[in-house]
Amino acid sequence: MGDGAAALEDLSPGIADLPYLPLRLEGTSIRFQRMYRLATLASESPLAPLPAEATQSDVQAWARDELVPWVALRSDILAACREELRGLRGGEPDQHIIAAALLGYLYEDTALQLQGVRLPVPGNPRADVRAAPPERIEVLLEHARRSFERCLLAGLGELEVASYRQYCAQAIERLGPSSAEHFDDEAAREADRSGGGVPSGPPSREDTVGDAEAADVLP
Repeated sequence: MGDGAAALEDLSPGIADLPYLPLRLEGTSIRFQRMYRLATLASESPLAPLPAEATQSDVQAWARDELVPWVALRSDILAACREELRGLRGGEPDQHIIAAALLGYLYEDTALQLQGVRLPVPGNPRADVRAAPPERIEVLLEHARRSFERCLLAGLGELEVASYRQYCAQAIERLGPSSAEHFDDEAAREADRSGGGVPSGPPSREDTVGDAEAADVLP
C-alpha cells in the first residue's frame, strides 16, 4: 500500500452502511485491526465521479487520474483483506464473523461503484460504455455472496455480533441466488490473481460503441 499504510494508524472505527463495531478495536488481533482499517480506508476513498458533460479528453483524463488509481487501491485492499481473513479462521469467532462481513461489503461496494459508471461515447450521445463488463461485475458479486455466506458459517458468536450476522443474511437475500453456474476453483483463483475481478485499466476503445457492444470494453 506504500505510504498509505502509515496513515491507517490514524483512522478511527466507523464504516458507513455497516453495523457499529461491537468490539474494542485495540483489543482485537493485529490481523483484524489491519482488515478493519483497510475497509475503513476503502469506504473513505470512493471512486470520483466523471465530470458532467465530459468530452473525450475529459474521459481519458478521468480514467487515467481517477479510475486506474482507484482500481489499483481497491485491488490492493481486497488482496490484503483476503489474506487477513484467511489468517483469522480458527481464531476468535466474533472477529471472523465481522471480517467475513467486511470482505463481502468491500466486494459488493466495488461492484456497485463500477456498475454505476457509464462513459459517454463521443459523437453518439445516445450510446455509452460501461466501465466494467457485466461478467466482471458478477464475479465481484459472487465473491461478495461467498464472503457473506462465510460470515454465517463462522458460528453464532456473542450476542454483540448478531447485527453483523443479520447484515450478512440481508445481503445474501438482497443479492439473490448466484448466477455463476461454473464459478469453480480455477475461476476463483483467476479472480484472485486479478484482484477479485476488478478491471485493471480504463476503456480502450476510441471509436463509437453501440449499446449492444458497450459492456465489452475492458481487458
